Order: sequence, then C-alpha cells, then structure tokens
Amino acid sequence: MAIAGMGEGRLCQHRADHETPNGHSLDRYRGRTGRRVPETTATASQPAGGSVRDARDLTREPSFRPFVPRRTLSNNRLTMTSAIPTQPTVKPPRPERGASVPFAESEQAINPDRWATLPSTYYRWKLLPGRIIAVIILIIVSPLLAALIVAIRLTSPGPALYRQTRVGLNGKPFAICKLRTMRQDAERGTGAVWARKDDPRVTPLGRVLRKLHLDELPQLINVIRGEMTLVGPRPERPEFVAVLAREVPGYLDRLRVPPGVTGLAQVNLPPDEDIESVRGKLSLDLEYIRRASFSLDIRLMACTLLRLVGVPQNVGTCLCGTRSKAYQRPSSV
Repeated sequence: MAIAGMGEGRLCQHRADHETPNGHSLDRYRGRTGRRVPETTATASQPAGGSVRDARDLTREPSFRPFVPRRTLSNNRLTMTSAIPTQPTVKPPRPERGASVPFAESEQAINPDRWATLPSTYYRWKLLPGRIIAVIILIIVSPLLAALIVAIRLTSPGPALYRQTRVGLNGKPFAICKLRTMRQDAERGTGAVWARKDDPRVTPLGRVLRKLHLDELPQLINVIRGEMTLVGPRPERPEFVAVLAREVPGYLDRLRVPPGVTGLAQVNLPPDEDIESVRGKLSLDLEYIRRASFSLDIRLMACTLLRLVGVPQNVGTCLCGTRSKAYQRPSSV
C-alpha cells in the first residue's frame, strides 16, 4: 500500500527536513512509529505541511502522481482517503503474484466515482499490436506524409514537422510529433493558449490539415516508440495540465492510461477551447478507461475513419451500447 504523508506535525517536519524517501518504500520507518523528536525552537516554529484532509488537494497537483512509481500503479491498490488514523495500523497482506488492481480509489477520493478494476492483460498487450498497426499505417501513408511536408514548406516559412512536450502515462513528459499548422511564431508574446475557432494563427493549409486531422499523422511515430497508443485520452501540454489539475476534479485520472491518437472524446467532441469543454471531454475519457478493451478500441478506430469521410458519429454508436451516467460532467469537490 502506498501512503502519502505520515506521522504528526513535528515528526513529519523533522522527516521532511532531515530524511529523504527510500524508493517510495515505508520499510525504513517500520518499528519507528511514535519516535519522538526533541522539541527545539526550530522544530516548534515550523508549521505542519498540512492535515491529512489536505491530501485531497495534494492529489490535484500534476507533480503528485508522477512521483508514484509505475510499479505501484500497475501491481498494487492505491487508495486516497480524506482521513488517515495516526495510530499504527496492521500492514495489509502482500498481493498474490500476478494480481493487478491498479489505482482503485475510495469514495472519499478526489474523484467521487468508484473505479472498476482495469484489465491488466489488456494494458500489458495493448502497446504491441498498436505498434505493429502504426508501422503498417505509416508505410501506407508515407507518400501522403511526404507530400504534406513539401506543401507546408512551400506555403509558409518554418519547419514542416515540429515536436511539442506533452504529458503521458503517469505524468511522464514526452515529445509529440505533429505537422505544423500554425505560423512559426504563433505563441510569441502569448505563451501556451488554446486554439480558437477561426484562429488567425492557423495557416490556410493548416486549416485543411486540422479539419481532416492529417496534422496528427506523425503521431504514429510516438505510437511506434511506445509513448502513445492508437486509442486513448488526448495528451495535453504540461502548461495546461498544471491549470486543469487544479480546476477540474479528477483530471489527473486520465493520466493512468497511455494517451492515444484518437479516442472516445476526440471522436465525439471538438477540440478544447476552455475549461468547460475540458470537463465534457474528461467524462468521456473516464468512460473509456472504465470500458477499455480491444473490441472498444477497434470500434473507436472504425468511428474515427467514418468521421474522417464525413459520417457523423455519437457516443452510443462508438460504444455500441447504452448511455451511461458517466457521461455527466464531474461534480465539483
């Protein structure tokens, strides 16, 4: 079991000032429960880092979950509660070899929904077929990709391909590959901002590429490298993740699965323009995580192709089932 924070005020402060984590393990503290720290002027004047109830706010910070080892998320149960007893508790039994209950959350967690157990076999094998399919698609579309690169270079100054930092699985940053659709100096003076409808920064050719999603073809390289999958939540920029983690309850839950080129939210909703649009997409991202399976991935890829050729899609069609309460926007905490 992974626990964030332990002990009482002065004891916590002493450990925070004089000790460092040992591989995210609590073994070094076994048998040391209740060890007293000499009260000095320095320790007495230092405020506690916060009550255990503040742990709920801590989990909203984008820097929290990246420090949780991937092994912890894949092979153990991580439970966030609003109250942790200060008395010693019995250590839970070690899970059996092969058991996988990733990232289950209690009702007191920052996201009020109860998450079903994610199918470990599905996520273990998801990357391999995705890479094979990505290689095949990249070979097929390579002539088109080469033509688009030439067209971009001829119609606007600057490189045709560009790399941009995005947040991936468990908060790990990676460089996403895309075709450039905006001016080279698009964010000079403004920094990272969402693209708007009829955004003047988008080039004429870029509008066509965005409408047909052809600017995303280079992301197949990220799939081959194992940084993305064909189907999953859209990877976001770290500048936006830092804000959305504070403003949208449960937003970081989407980081527990690999990001994808397409997905349930991407097929059914337009690109993000503000926080409200993010809330709508988040509900679909979380629904995908609940229902994730190879068959759902195949349906979503089919829905993506149909949408590209002009056939309208909806959530029910992509899921091949009934609508779920999960489509409601997450409530504020």
